[in-house]
Amino acid sequence: MNQTLSKILRNKRFYPFWKKLNALSSYGMNFGVASGYADYSGELHIIKQLKKDLVNGVIFDIGANVGDWSKFVIEEYQDIPYQLYMFEPSLVTFEQLKNNTSQTKNIFLYPIGFGDKKEKLQIFYDNEAQGSASILMKNAKFSEEIQIETIDGFCKEHNIERIDFLKMDVQGYEYNILLGEKEMLKSEKIKYIQFEFDEPNIENRIFFKDFWELLHAEYDIYHSLYNGLVKIEKYHYELENFSCMNYLAIKKDL
Repeated sequence: MNQTLSKILRNKRFYPFWKKLNALSSYGMNFGVASGYADYSGELHIIKQLKKDLVNGVIFDIGANVGDWSKFVIEEYQDIPYQLYMFEPSLVTFEQLKNNTSQTKNIFLYPIGFGDKKEKLQIFYDNEAQGSASILMKNAKFSEEIQIETIDGFCKEHNIERIDFLKMDVQGYEYNILLGEKEMLKSEKIKYIQFEFDEPNIENRIFFKDFWELLHAEYDIYHSLYNGLVKIEKYHYELENFSCMNYLAIKKDL
């Protein structure tokens, strides 16, 4: 590009246009859209695509909230056998989850969260009706004490030998959960891992590179769009985008 054209493109007067175009491009790549109902964010596409591989599968919904994501699993998988474990650590939200979801022989509800070690922590939220809550949101108006377990410990205690689909939406604590399941990862007992990466990871000082280094040797990692997946071929700094995005890690031997 010659210098004259370069200066025209980088002229200050065009900055608002490039800013809007950049925001539009980000939206088109599903950044900032991933947090919401599964049929809007692209998570429903993943649920449908994995169905044939989850017959008799074990599914973990970590950060179940009031059950919006699991609702789509229950609807889509009603004609196949599976086990669905739903975890919501906030007792306020857990009561809503129980009201929205019937515990049956294949659906199990637990008022706990997960992390890298067993402990009690505070969870914070900005309104009593909950909505979005996080262990990392220290300046929020409301909080409550919650129980944190590790996935390795929970699976041992409940004789769960494998997790076929692990979904996490925990507002920046996803990496801590992965650190608490190193035995399951090492023994290759988790097939699919869906995790959210967004602004709360800044508070946790976690980069996408951390997820990449932990998972990429055994998993292929994909961006989730509303109607498909885009494989990430190699790590690069542009992946450090903290606008909300769902990623799917798939065991390489699948």
